[in-house]
Amino acid sequence: MAALRRGWALPQQRLRPQVERLHLTLQFVADWPAARLAVWQQALAGLRFEPFDIVLARSERWRTPGGELLVLLPRACPALVALHAATEALARQAGVPAEPRAWRPHVTTLRGVALPPGPLPVHPIRWHVDSVVLVCSEPERQPPRYRVLSRYPAPPDAVGRGRSSGGSR
Repeated sequence: MAALRRGWALPQQRLRPQVERLHLTLQFVADWPAARLAVWQQALAGLRFEPFDIVLARSERWRTPGGELLVLLPRACPALVALHAATEALARQAGVPAEPRAWRPHVTTLRGVALPPGPLPVHPIRWHVDSVVLVCSEPERQPPRYRVLSRYPAPPDAVGRGRSSGGSR
């Protein structure tokens, strides 16, 4: 993804989010009490899935109240849909409130950057998913960051059949 963004000939010092913050969100929870966090973490400890690959194959511009975003969208991937469903079921089990917006898998690759007119080219990017990470967003920090709270890898017997890298949030 870093190479893809470099190929777009944008001012590199202004690219946001930073490469290490790129992720695909499975569940989004805003303003949930920290005291309930242990219940969510315990529920996620029961997550079971086989490692799989997604392929980010096209970009879209999304307009949001905070400005324009450029997102990368994956090709159809039943394993990703199943992982989303599994994390959603565990969230409800833990009492996590449902996100009112429909889930649309994407990686926000540019935010807060003036985008040139017209489409930006995308060559397919294969991303191996072998873990899920629970993070806390800290937008008040400068620069904003994510704090990793827990990591949930695919079960060891499943990981042995795949290769190790990356992850999704």
